[in-house]
Amino acid sequence: MKPRLLDLYAGAGGAARGYQQAGFYVVGVDNKPQPHYAGDEFVQADALEVLRGDWPPYPSGDPSGHYHEIYYQLRRQVDLRRFDAIHASPPCQRYSLIARNTGVAGNHPDLVAATRELLVATGLPYVIENVKGSPLINPVKINGGSLGLGSGDMDLPRERHFELSFPFNGLIPPPSRQRRHSMGVYGHGTNAWHREKIGRNLRVAEMREAMGIDWMNRNELSQAIPPAYTELIGAQLLQHIQSERAA
Repeated sequence: MKPRLLDLYAGAGGAARGYQQAGFYVVGVDNKPQPHYAGDEFVQADALEVLRGDWPPYPSGDPSGHYHEIYYQLRRQVDLRRFDAIHASPPCQRYSLIARNTGVAGNHPDLVAATRELLVATGLPYVIENVKGSPLINPVKINGGSLGLGSGDMDLPRERHFELSFPFNGLIPPPSRQRRHSMGVYGHGTNAWHREKIGRNLRVAEMREAMGIDWMNRNELSQAIPPAYTELIGAQLLQHIQSERAA
């Protein structure tokens, strides 16, 4: 049986796909509908409420029992006792370079510390992912240039940081420039930076190729983690879980 991973702040499942490729069964949680979610199961719920077990009390007065069945099925799907590990990608807007440069970082929530506190309390091994500049502790840093990601003559830098509660023994090559240009998959892909560097906006097909994601639309891609990142992290997590079980 595959180990089970809870994927919090899941989005459309870029992280989920990488963990699946590493050997996990993945259940995603997001407070918005995610019709394109790539994991094995999806629950629409608040990530912090799931970690706290702080779900609304079951409402009385449902003679059909229909809501009763749905309510308890959802709770069972995200029962922390059913999981071997947790991944969390709190919203990154507060820490992004764009938000800091434009002075709007304070308009976005700071959820890393609150998420970490609840993750520690679960006693499960965990991963917290976020952007460069976020308040992660001793993060593993992965850049697309280290993994050869890109499209055509464009490299995909896309640096992301991963705070781990378990040892990381993997080797990550330093980022390298293999192509003529760099590309950024963010916003709507229609920014002046690309028009200046390559003379046009990015095409969705190029963004999908560079990210290793073929199921997302443009907006979903802009928020996603390349699966290659979490496949690498997931392989180390799987080794940790297996070694703990064998001890």
